Amino acid sequence: MRPLSIRFAFAAALLSVVAIAQAGDGSRVHYLDIVNRAHERLVAMSAAPVGGEPVPVVLGEDLHGGGNAATVRLPVQGCVQDLRLEFRNGQQVMYPAVDVCAHRGLTIQPAHARRMTAEELQKQQRVARED
Repeated sequence: MRPLSIRFAFAAALLSVVAIAQAGDGSRVHYLDIVNRAHERLVAMSAAPVGGEPVPVVLGEDLHGGGNAATVRLPVQGCVQDLRLEFRNGQQVMYPAVDVCAHRGLTIQPAHARRMTAEELQKQQRVARED
């Protein structure tokens, strides 16, 4: 082997080790497949570490109900996240402590699309923090 080939092989091996180390630290990007079976259009979504500050999720466009689906990139690192959804009619729902590493998809059912008061959302957040 020529010296240049040895250097190239060493650099490639070093980059592989660094990439593997970074993949194992929980900083990978998470994607979520959403199926909206609710009757209302999903207009906004946010993700947060459990009990943390929500960060908006880019939907691209509203996700119509009746079974339409989309894949979204979650802006929060870590496996367990609180997901908050908002529908066109103002209804909100929160899915607390969703393990996005173990579950790649979220199906929104019509029964979940109900109006939540601010107190109900705060109560759900407190319960999620206590778990």
